[in-house]
Amino acid sequence: MRWASPNRYLLLLLFNVLNVAAFGAIVAVAVINVVDRAAPTNLLIYYGYTGLLSLVLLLSELRVPRLLHSQARFLFTYTGRGIVLTYFGCITYSDRTFNVFACIYAVSLGVVYFVVAWVPFVSTQHGLAYN
Repeated sequence: MRWASPNRYLLLLLFNVLNVAAFGAIVAVAVINVVDRAAPTNLLIYYGYTGLLSLVLLLSELRVPRLLHSQARFLFTYTGRGIVLTYFGCITYSDRTFNVFACIYAVSLGVVYFVVAWVPFVSTQHGLAYN
């Protein structure tokens, strides 16, 4: 008996959902930390920067803008996405429980993307509307 090959669009849709969850958690951490104002000013700038970029990447999961596709092509490779998620996960780390959860989730997903980059049958990422 032969196993059916996995539906590649379903796999890409799963990756889109995981991306939305990761970027949503990073945006939530950034908003909570900026509103709380317990952090020093330089960390508030980091959280604002991280939250803004994560929000842009969250919105780009729905429909990929042409400018982002042409100027930030590395975001559509698994290695580039893994680097971005690992970077944002490291920035969001602090001693709060939700921050630690978002950090572990984002860094873990970044490592998964590093591994997926070496798998030959997985195609490049597309937006949610495409999948």
